[in-house]
Amino acid sequence: MIKIGITGHRKLKSEYLSFYKEKVFTQLKYLQNKYNQIVVLSPLVDGADRLVVHQALKLDIEFIAVLPMSLKEYEKDFTCKSQDEFYYLL
Repeated sequence: MIKIGITGHRKLKSEYLSFYKEKVFTQLKYLQNKYNQIVVLSPLVDGADRLVVHQALKLDIEFIAVLPMSLKEYEKDFTCKSQDEFYYLL
Protein backbone atom coordinates (compact mmCIF):
# COMPACT_ATOMS: atom_id res chain seq x y z
CA MET A 1 0.00 0.00 0.00
CA ILE A 2 1.09 3.54 -0.70
CA LYS A 3 -0.30 6.58 1.08
CA ILE A 4 -0.18 9.95 -0.66
CA GLY A 5 -0.52 13.09 1.43
CA ILE A 6 -1.82 16.16 -0.37
CA THR A 7 -1.19 19.80 0.32
CA GLY A 8 -1.05 22.58 -2.22
CA HIS A 9 -2.12 26.00 -3.34
CA ARG A 10 -5.69 27.07 -2.74
CA LYS A 11 -5.94 29.40 -5.71
CA LEU A 12 -5.05 27.60 -8.91
CA LYS A 13 -4.86 29.52 -12.16
CA SER A 14 -7.90 28.58 -14.21
CA GLU A 15 -5.93 28.49 -17.46
CA TYR A 16 -3.83 25.63 -16.04
CA LEU A 17 -6.60 23.54 -14.46
CA SER A 18 -6.89 21.10 -17.37
CA PHE A 19 -3.13 20.62 -17.35
CA TYR A 20 -3.07 20.01 -13.57
CA LYS A 21 -5.95 17.55 -13.75
CA GLU A 22 -4.34 15.61 -16.58
CA LYS A 23 -0.96 15.41 -14.84
CA VAL A 24 -2.45 14.36 -11.50
CA PHE A 25 -4.69 11.77 -13.17
CA THR A 26 -1.72 10.35 -15.11
CA GLN A 27 0.45 10.10 -12.01
CA LEU A 28 -2.29 8.52 -9.92
CA LYS A 29 -2.99 6.01 -12.70
CA TYR A 30 0.72 5.16 -12.85
CA LEU A 31 0.85 4.61 -9.08
CA GLN A 32 -2.38 2.59 -9.20
CA ASN A 33 -0.81 0.26 -11.76
CA LYS A 34 2.39 -0.05 -9.74
CA TYR A 35 0.93 -0.66 -6.27
CA ASN A 36 -1.87 -2.88 -5.07
CA GLN A 37 -3.57 -0.19 -3.05
CA ILE A 38 -3.38 3.58 -2.91
CA VAL A 39 -4.87 5.87 -0.29
CA VAL A 40 -4.93 9.66 -0.69
CA LEU A 41 -4.86 11.76 2.47
CA SER A 42 -6.25 15.25 2.03
CA PRO A 43 -7.48 18.11 4.21
CA LEU A 44 -10.03 18.89 1.44
CA VAL A 45 -9.12 22.55 1.17
CA ASP A 46 -10.07 24.42 -2.01
CA GLY A 47 -7.60 24.18 -4.86
CA ALA A 48 -4.94 21.50 -5.16
CA ASP A 49 -6.23 19.36 -2.29
CA ARG A 50 -9.66 18.88 -3.85
CA LEU A 51 -8.31 18.64 -7.39
CA VAL A 52 -6.30 15.57 -6.40
CA VAL A 53 -9.25 14.02 -4.58
CA HIS A 54 -11.51 14.47 -7.61
CA GLN A 55 -8.94 12.79 -9.85
CA ALA A 56 -8.52 9.96 -7.34
CA LEU A 57 -12.28 9.39 -7.29
CA LYS A 58 -12.27 9.02 -11.09
CA LEU A 59 -9.90 6.10 -10.60
CA ASP A 60 -11.80 4.63 -7.64
CA ILE A 61 -8.87 5.44 -5.36
CA GLU A 62 -9.81 5.67 -1.70
CA PHE A 63 -9.23 8.94 0.13
CA ILE A 64 -9.23 9.92 3.76
CA ALA A 65 -10.06 13.43 4.93
CA VAL A 66 -7.48 14.63 7.44
CA LEU A 67 -8.82 17.69 9.23
CA PRO A 68 -6.42 19.90 11.21
CA MET A 69 -9.05 21.01 13.72
CA SER A 70 -12.65 20.41 14.73
CA LEU A 71 -15.16 20.30 11.91
CA LYS A 72 -17.12 23.31 13.22
CA GLU A 73 -13.97 25.42 13.39
CA TYR A 74 -12.62 24.18 10.06
CA GLU A 75 -15.79 24.91 8.07
CA LYS A 76 -15.57 28.61 9.01
CA ASP A 77 -12.67 28.93 6.57
CA PHE A 78 -14.82 28.06 3.52
CA THR A 79 -17.34 30.05 1.50
CA CYS A 80 -20.90 28.65 1.32
CA LYS A 81 -20.23 27.09 -2.10
CA SER A 82 -16.94 25.67 -0.87
CA GLN A 83 -18.66 24.25 2.23
CA ASP A 84 -21.15 22.42 -0.01
CA GLU A 85 -18.37 20.74 -1.95
CA PHE A 86 -16.45 20.04 1.26
CA TYR A 87 -19.41 18.25 2.83
CA TYR A 88 -20.14 16.40 -0.40
CA LEU A 89 -16.62 15.00 -0.42
CA LEU A 90 -16.58 14.40 3.31
